[in-house]
Amino acid sequence: MSSSFRPSVQQRAHAGDVLKERLISFSRDTPQGRIIADWCTSSKVEAASSVEVRSGQMARALAACGAGVAIVDDLTARAYRSDELDFRPIVGNPSLGIFALTHGASHLRCLASGWSNWLPLR
Repeated sequence: MSSSFRPSVQQRAHAGDVLKERLISFSRDTPQGRIIADWCTSSKVEAASSVEVRSGQMARALAACGAGVAIVDDLTARAYRSDELDFRPIVGNPSLGIFALTHGASHLRCLASGWSNWLPLR
């Protein structure tokens, strides 16, 4: 989010506060868009979307330019630090599952195998 967002840097953002701002949202046909739309429904808050994007990098760039507030995954938030942006966790945040996709006929290297074994099976 732009550093002009109302709550102080130490605060966690609340769904209602974030979703009242101009939202840089993801298209509903993206995983992020679907998850955020479901989260808005469960939070009983309607998002006032002003810009729609298809990638976290674009959401971050638009937020840095002051176009609105973007809800991005933790990796995107940590990867693109800048003085123009504040990063805050959201209370009751939406979550995105992660999956390991592997080729069944080839062996995983040690690091990939360890990481894959750490993930819960579904």
